[in-house]
Amino acid sequence: WSPENGNSLSLAHHLTKWDFALAINSDQSGTTQNRATKLGVRYHSNEWMSAFQYESLKNGTTPASNAYINLFKQDGKSEYGGSLGVYRSDSATELDLNYIALGMKYAIAKNNIIHAGYRVSSAPSDGSQSEKAFGLGFRYSF
Repeated sequence: WSPENGNSLSLAHHLTKWDFALAINSDQSGTTQNRATKLGVRYHSNEWMSAFQYESLKNGTTPASNAYINLFKQDGKSEYGGSLGVYRSDSATELDLNYIALGMKYAIAKNNIIHAGYRVSSAPSDGSQSEKAFGLGFRYSF
């Protein structure tokens, strides 16, 4: 909690195979009040995990929302995942977006991981705003 800039509250609860989270954030930027409320649910069973998150955002008087669902599978030293998401805004200057992402990571050793991902995003109202991205990385943990 920060009395000058805003406040934040988050709650998380873990059950055997389920995780639940709720977060509420608020801050003041000049004369603009920003708020975000987030709700998340995750289910994990053996090598599979799925997650859903919904975010309600308000930047000043402009409401927006994000929602995405993820699915991951652990297979030995490898992990594979996919994500679908949407962003919707009531602002006339912001575009609504949809995305799909696929990724993987492989544990070369206990503290060395290589990872790769591919994402495609598009604006349903403006097809020229489509974007594709590929990433490749290496992580070393000390």
